[in-house]
Amino acid sequence: MADVTYNTSSFPSLLRTVDSILRLVPSCQVVLAYKERHEAEGEIWGMFEGVGLRMQKIDQVHGFGGAEVQVWLGGVDRVTP
Repeated sequence: MADVTYNTSSFPSLLRTVDSILRLVPSCQVVLAYKERHEAEGEIWGMFEGVGLRMQKIDQVHGFGGAEVQVWLGGVDRVTP
């Protein structure tokens, strides 16, 4: 995923999509490139946990204009019924 956290009003749709994918393919992994633009974006981490997505920061790189971009890897942290 990239550029999915800057529009916080889309978080509910993002979470429904992630939840649906994880239910279909519980063994999948998620890669997220994250550059914070506003502190409200930080709410997404708790929301990911709410759908059973465990995220771990695996790297940090220089993005456009020198801004830091974090690279996160996620996997399922639940038993799917």
